[in-house]
Amino acid sequence: MNRLHAVATFASLCAGTAAAQGLFPFQIQALVKEGDVVAGVGAVTTINNLAINDLADWLVQADTNQADTNTDEVMLRSGLLYLREGDPLAAPAGATIGSFDAVNLSNSGHSAWNIFIDNTGSTSTDSAVFYDTTLQIQESTIATASGFSAGTPYIGWFEVKPNDTGSYLMVASVDDVAITSTVDRALVLGVPSGGGPPAEAVLWKEGDVLPGQIEFAADFGTGPHTFAINDTLQVLFFADLNGDTTKDGVLYLGTSILAQEGSASPIAGRNWLSLSSAVVDLNDAGDTAFTGSLDGDAATNVILIRNGQKLAQEGDTLPAIAPFKLTGFGSAPIQIDAAGNVLWFGDWDDPDTTRDTGLFLNGDLLVQEGVTTIGGVVLQTLAGVQNAFSMSDDGRFILFEGALTGSIDGAFLISPAGSVTAIPGCVGNAGTLALASGTPSIGQPFTLASDVAQVSGALSFVGAAGGLIAPGPCGVSLPGLGEVFLGLSPAPLVVGGGPWSGAPVSFALALPSSIELVGANVYFQGLFLDLAVGAVEPVRLTNGLDMRIGGP
Repeated sequence: MNRLHAVATFASLCAGTAAAQGLFPFQIQALVKEGDVVAGVGAVTTINNLAINDLADWLVQADTNQADTNTDEVMLRSGLLYLREGDPLAAPAGATIGSFDAVNLSNSGHSAWNIFIDNTGSTSTDSAVFYDTTLQIQESTIATASGFSAGTPYIGWFEVKPNDTGSYLMVASVDDVAITSTVDRALVLGVPSGGGPPAEAVLWKEGDVLPGQIEFAADFGTGPHTFAINDTLQVLFFADLNGDTTKDGVLYLGTSILAQEGSASPIAGRNWLSLSSAVVDLNDAGDTAFTGSLDGDAATNVILIRNGQKLAQEGDTLPAIAPFKLTGFGSAPIQIDAAGNVLWFGDWDDPDTTRDTGLFLNGDLLVQEGVTTIGGVVLQTLAGVQNAFSMSDDGRFILFEGALTGSIDGAFLISPAGSVTAIPGCVGNAGTLALASGTPSIGQPFTLASDVAQVSGALSFVGAAGGLIAPGPCGVSLPGLGEVFLGLSPAPLVVGGGPWSGAPVSFALALPSSIELVGANVYFQGLFLDLAVGAVEPVRLTNGLDMRIGGP
């Protein structure tokens, strides 16, 4: 079988396995740094916002040293200029991009966002919701959702978030005549509709009495991480009620209360004191993560909850930071991936404040300021602010902001690293198989070397499979063959090499340039075949290899 056939087949062997393998081991690389030149604009000066999806497609919003401050901010998409302040928009007519709000990117490659726009002729029409760059709703547009009174206009948006089905959730400000205030808040679901006005549905609005309450909703969380929507249209959100201030803050998943001020927390003897600054996230399985503050000891009052249980709390120590204790979570987001892993920012009480913050995945420290190196340069500071990082839904890619030595601001990518590990087995086959050269990363060639055949002239083969025949360190021992490691369903790919003549036989292969394979494993084992009549050892197997496919 030729090399190109082998490349194509690796993709099918590994299909669907990448996300299950997780992030570890990982690598870190710079994607955008201060000083990088954006052609036709200028050099990057600061990183403002970022997002990444399951295909490692990314957005970075950055300022540049462009002298015209009306056109100096850019949106980069996977290394290319995507949008820029001052860019013309197809609609509304004559409008240009004034500035960007929150940044997001769905796995289908779309963004739903509030963009501030220039040249509309009025400050009451200078913001709008866009799906990518297609206008959805402009400020002052009359809402079509039946949940509002007739003639209710939109007067602005705090945040907009898309899911992967094409829907998006808006935290909107409206002026509904049935609500006594002049600025009324609402959670509204939007669905693009062929270039025309989107379909709109009010989920909850100011004045509604939410499930389990007797007081009406006075407001909703308006920050970029105070609400979330998944692909099944579940919505996680914070509501502020019009009532007793000791219990007026509440987190909901759909119609279910997750936490309410004044109610019991997961920590025995301590109630929820405040949820108004909670940051939240939600995955497609309905797993949730959020932060909140407890009553009692102020040194241990901020807590991170995953699926109703404590994940981390002020005052905790972790193996990676012992003997120091956590003192806070900054103002950073939290994110939960498809497997329920939670990404969060932590600060601790190391008296050396040059190395006292880090980025954690569950309890594992991924990145530490003053310690982690990127391209041989120390990460001087790690951002712990509102839009400091973004994790792909499947957990394979993390994009974060920090500054290298010299205060060089940048956006940095964490992704699975390639690796090759020998599988010796429990019996031990006489033949050997090893990585001779190359890199186990997508799009890269590599060479395997098979050696120690049973006789000169024995024909050499290498098999590749997407799984192992048995879990654990042992394979399956077959009489007359040896210990088999490769899974047999589906049948392994088999590549033939030349005859062994006392030197290793090389197999030149390559991995597909497919981002879906990053983090997946492919397994190899060699075989020598002696076709001589009356051969004493017709078949000899080698050890196995576990190749984890790394990112670009």
